[in-house]
Amino acid sequence: MTKKRLAIIGGGPGGLAAARVFLANAPGEFDIDLFTNDVNVGGIWYFPHGDSRPSRVMYDHLETNIPKHVMQYKGVPFPPHWFKYPRRHEVWVYLKRYYNEFIRDVEDVKVHLSSEIVNVNKQNSQWSLEVIDHSNEDTHRVEEFDYVIAATGHFSTPRIPSNVPGLDEWFTQKDAFHSRNFYDCEFIKGKRVVVIGDGSSGQDIVNQCASVAEKVFQSVASGKDDKRYYDNDPTIEVVNKIKSVNWKERTVTLEDGIVLSKIDKLVYATGFLYDLSIFDSKLRQDLLITDSSIGNTTTTSHVNNLWEQIFYTKDSTLAFSLLPQLVVPFPLAELQASLIVKAFTGKLQVPNQSDSTFDHLPSGHNIPAEKEIEYYHELLSILADVSDPTNPDKFQPEAWDEDKVKERSITAQEKYERNIQLNKYSQEARSKGNQYELIQFINGPPPKGVEAPYP
Repeated sequence: MTKKRLAIIGGGPGGLAAARVFLANAPGEFDIDLFTNDVNVGGIWYFPHGDSRPSRVMYDHLETNIPKHVMQYKGVPFPPHWFKYPRRHEVWVYLKRYYNEFIRDVEDVKVHLSSEIVNVNKQNSQWSLEVIDHSNEDTHRVEEFDYVIAATGHFSTPRIPSNVPGLDEWFTQKDAFHSRNFYDCEFIKGKRVVVIGDGSSGQDIVNQCASVAEKVFQSVASGKDDKRYYDNDPTIEVVNKIKSVNWKERTVTLEDGIVLSKIDKLVYATGFLYDLSIFDSKLRQDLLITDSSIGNTTTTSHVNNLWEQIFYTKDSTLAFSLLPQLVVPFPLAELQASLIVKAFTGKLQVPNQSDSTFDHLPSGHNIPAEKEIEYYHELLSILADVSDPTNPDKFQPEAWDEDKVKERSITAQEKYERNIQLNKYSQEARSKGNQYELIQFINGPPPKGVEAPYP
């Protein structure tokens, strides 16, 4: 039997999961090449200390939003002595361990570090990938594959409002920046800042800046009445959406007419756009939808012509990993990969049109909380229909049974309570003249071994 060639683009959680599942459930059927543009695997979680390259998108004091026992890969627990919400470098250590256990030194897979994919296009029946090898004097080469999995993530292209009057000058003067360039709160010590956005990063940045800033305003789309964990912090004030800004006068005018004065910095924690720049223009045009006609807000984008948020309906030899947001990514990546194996081995016939409930979400790839488990169960049902119970796959994805669903259902409330603790700590740090540092144990010191240094 002639092996098929499979390219996995991306060495983060999605790419690593795809490699693991293919090696387990289709042994000997594929020659796998995994490409990552970085010098190590891990995707955005690989962030060496002191490295502040633009490609790094995580701030210093970052911890996960999901407890470790919920976010873990199937059968690969985080170390028991690690805190409930691992820090960014601990997640990378976990991913590296996953790579070492299931992928490294396996004959059927080649991992190409420092290898940037700059063009993907279909020529006849083969996918052509143009590769720049940054480890070898930026040499170019072209390789051909039968199948492609794009696991490039969605944290590379900042989403920033395109039509806020006066905003361009703030960016030109370097007094406005996207949260991907936020590392710590030293820049705002004793100053006044507006943080735009109320997602996880926005709330973290607001809380951290409040430990040293004179005043922190948080501009949110949902208005001022939402309850937040820092409602009792006098340094923080939640305000309306921004209508316009004036750099020379250092003012921010809100949609309700209120004017914020003496503003030093603007931080846009407004998320990211989907970036398919690696695909040739014709394919990219068919895949990517961008909408900037939504008023004084941010441009949005999503990937089109997909089935179950995974397969390109016009050519099912192309699949995507982890496009959905507001999900539990690690086990979802393995579940999606389990379906991709079935499609790429001919056991699953992918429809030539987007016909599932999850192909036409109002927000593109943001799966509503009440639909998240339904999505997992739908994928599991499709997988069961094309699986042979008398010859089960070696790897079985997370089943999302009653206990797992219950664990997931309380994660938002648990994180809310965690953030209340962290805000109290932020206020305490401020009262003592200290800058914010991420604490993992408020009552007493951490147990021995909780620090996870880079190996």
